[in-house]
Amino acid sequence: MARFLGARELGITIEWRVRFVPVGSTVRPLPGVVYVDVGGSVEPGIIDHHQGTMAAESASEIVLRQVECSYGHLMGPLLRQMEEGRLSPGGVWKPTLITHSGPDWDAVVATYLIRRIVEEGDFPSCAEGLVAYSAGIDQGRYRIDRTVDRFLYAPHLGYLALQHLLIRA
Repeated sequence: MARFLGARELGITIEWRVRFVPVGSTVRPLPGVVYVDVGGSVEPGIIDHHQGTMAAESASEIVLRQVECSYGHLMGPLLRQMEEGRLSPGGVWKPTLITHSGPDWDAVVATYLIRRIVEEGDFPSCAEGLVAYSAGIDQGRYRIDRTVDRFLYAPHLGYLALQHLLIRA
């Protein structure tokens, strides 16, 4: 059973929108919008571990540990509508995830986790491991040795390669 009510359980179809802002942008929270790995603070609607006052190593860790910043911010209005009997199943909802241009692995993982908890009401069973892996990558703790095959199959390296191919294309 899910930890929270997800949009699917409420009968809501989600059409995610994704936008990009420059790295280091400072923003204010907006209804229906979550800033991921950018924004200058950690609060409902803004998840930015770079701002310096958090003990979190990555945006994905904040998503996992502080669900009010994503799930609560996005789903709160829908849950209030449901409690008041004003939510009709079958509706389409268009929330927005905004991250920095050229999103890194942590931004991708954080947006994936937000989508899962909002849609399903819970994180995937691999969330803890994925967050630890993402934090290690974001903090530069993974050594890459091109002479050892197992290092060349890391998922984040595939993602980086795709980014570079798209930039050159």
